[in-house]
Amino acid sequence: MLYSASLNSSRASKVWKHYLRRSDDLMALTRINRNSELCVTITCDWSWKLLKSEGIYEGGPLFLSPYIVEGKILEARRDSRVNINKILANPYNTEYIESYSGYLTVNSTYNSNLFFWFFPAQEKQDAPLVLYLRGSAAASTPEVFLNGPLKFNDAGEVYLQEDSHSWTRTQSIIYLDSPVGSGFSFTEDPKGYSRNDQDIAENIYVALVQFLQIFYEYKSLPFYIAGLYDGGKYATALAFKIDQENKAGVSTVNLKGLLLLSPLLDPVIQSYLADVHYNFGLYDEKTRDELKYLEKVFAELIKTNDIPRAAKLADDTYGINFNTSSIFNQKTGYESIYDGLLHPEIPPGRVAPRTFIQQNEIRHEIHAGNLTFSSNSPPVVLALLVDLCVSVSERLAYLLASGQYKIWILNGQFDLLIPPSSIDAVLKNLVWAGYNDFFNAEQVIWRSEGEVAGYVKKFGYFSHVIIRLAGHIIYFDAPKWTAEILGEFLQ
Repeated sequence: MLYSASLNSSRASKVWKHYLRRSDDLMALTRINRNSELCVTITCDWSWKLLKSEGIYEGGPLFLSPYIVEGKILEARRDSRVNINKILANPYNTEYIESYSGYLTVNSTYNSNLFFWFFPAQEKQDAPLVLYLRGSAAASTPEVFLNGPLKFNDAGEVYLQEDSHSWTRTQSIIYLDSPVGSGFSFTEDPKGYSRNDQDIAENIYVALVQFLQIFYEYKSLPFYIAGLYDGGKYATALAFKIDQENKAGVSTVNLKGLLLLSPLLDPVIQSYLADVHYNFGLYDEKTRDELKYLEKVFAELIKTNDIPRAAKLADDTYGINFNTSSIFNQKTGYESIYDGLLHPEIPPGRVAPRTFIQQNEIRHEIHAGNLTFSSNSPPVVLALLVDLCVSVSERLAYLLASGQYKIWILNGQFDLLIPPSSIDAVLKNLVWAGYNDFFNAEQVIWRSEGEVAGYVKKFGYFSHVIIRLAGHIIYFDAPKWTAEILGEFLQ
């Protein structure tokens, strides 16, 4: 086996040392496939290349499950490594960022595969491992450009986030496109689409077990699940799944907690938005009363299990599925309920990553190949239509009552879709031992560097945090404060 390195500058030397900073990386260099030749070259422009005479991944979608079956763990790590320099507009004056991506097969019968993009912590080798779930209508991987190490400048170019707002600086983050059919994840059979949160949790669990086989050094580290909107619902379902598997002795996933951002936990209880919007001055009394009546109709449709009509009503009233003719859109002039009170128009910076990540060269670099990226995919939405109206409150209450997990709920003060009052409404319907202590606790002011950043109510391992001046996508509106909260949560 041949190794060569051309280190023509101190910068290149720094990159090379970073590449070898984990013991398993050193193992990979010394043990990868004895029948092949490997040459590691670091040129004067500080990029690196892996060249093999045979058996190397050469492009297209990268499916990692076969590597696991064949026991080729080190090869899986090698081939899934992403060359971030090819994504950056100016790769020369930035630090080296380590990341990996690829597909994990979760159902071979239907050829269902979940896509991930993984960023080890930049500053801490023993940092907690966090799984991030964006939800069914969106996808997690574009969020790399919103709360991860990559950012867009005003010219639409990608650069590394130099400040401390990146979640990946002190935590290792797995961005997972879930459910199947969301983002780059896909299935070749309609039966492969998830029908409920149990299906989603099962698929994620299968993917997680495989991930921890490839990146085995993370198995013993503290593991947390974070989820936004219905991603919070699926995060709760996954935590319950892991809890049950661990108790049965089937799994040893080191689950420590849940971070739920603007979570959809009980769709009926959280559907009452008219008074909140009225108090923000978005409606007059006539419109408020009309919407309050429709909210009651929605609740009755759910009770009678008339889910298709309930879903259409939710879209017609609040544009939940991006109906721009909804009452909300027409009466307020806002383009989307998902962007909060401060954004009447959809911020270009929030949606730009979805366009960028679909470029051919980017798909190639992150090992998605020529596969389609889907956002708000109709097959996914239709398959989960009934489940969207199902609550996970009982499972959340179980996790709270267990006392084993740290659970924090984050809200944006100006969230028009999941306002803080809707979280209180859900919590008041839970049955758990800490109910009275939590609601009797005093809400305190949270300050960041002397500035009021939000408000916190907590008891034991449970906290409800309201972040000031933020809407639904909390880390877009308040990146600094959200990163601080994440750091405190993981301590």
